[in-house]
Amino acid sequence: MKTSWYVNWLVVITVCLSLSVVGLFILTIQNSLGLTKCAYGDIVFDGEKNCMCDSKGNVVCDESETGLTIRSEEFTTENLGFTYEFQNAVGSKESFPRDIRFVNISQVGTTLKVVTEKTTVCNRGNNVAPQVGFYKFEEDRIIFTIGSNLLDKAFSIPCISESAFEISNVPVRFGDNFKLFYQDEYGSLIPSGNCSYEGFLRNEGDVYNSSDGCSLCVCKLGQNICEKEERCLK
Repeated sequence: MKTSWYVNWLVVITVCLSLSVVGLFILTIQNSLGLTKCAYGDIVFDGEKNCMCDSKGNVVCDESETGLTIRSEEFTTENLGFTYEFQNAVGSKESFPRDIRFVNISQVGTTLKVVTEKTTVCNRGNNVAPQVGFYKFEEDRIIFTIGSNLLDKAFSIPCISESAFEISNVPVRFGDNFKLFYQDEYGSLIPSGNCSYEGFLRNEGDVYNSSDGCSLCVCKLGQNICEKEERCLK
């Protein structure tokens, strides 16, 4: 009888060890293939928490009150191409503006491209903290926003990055009062100061001819300011 119990316990222990080895093997394969990890810099939606993927592929949530929260049902990345790059460093004696600047707005067919400059943080190699771009299309405006992975402490040096949003399949012509905005991490909307003229969006400071070719126009503070020329364009 004792021998029988001894053999049974050996079987149980052997089975448990075998299952543990198989489980560890599967977990190792998943990790090596990246099946359980997220991509570095990705934003992960978890309720109202600001969760992002760190350099080790783990999801980390920022519990701070000032953390950026982007609701997936409000903003989207559909039909959006987004790129970003280092622009220049911000010296310790320079001011560190919080606003974003719209540097270019262009429209070709059904593709709208908006280029911005904003303050962020970089590492010592002038690499910008990972960013993800989003936008929200409403009836008379588009709101852009950027999620940045600021959880990696290596990114701590103030810098300016250039970010480009390229949305495809937009309306060929926009209404006269159509506006572009940027939403910051506090939920505040920052206007681009753009104009809409003859269905096309113009950036602040852009100069263009009137539709009849008799006036030269400039976009100033969201308004089309046109002055008559001595001669009309033929």
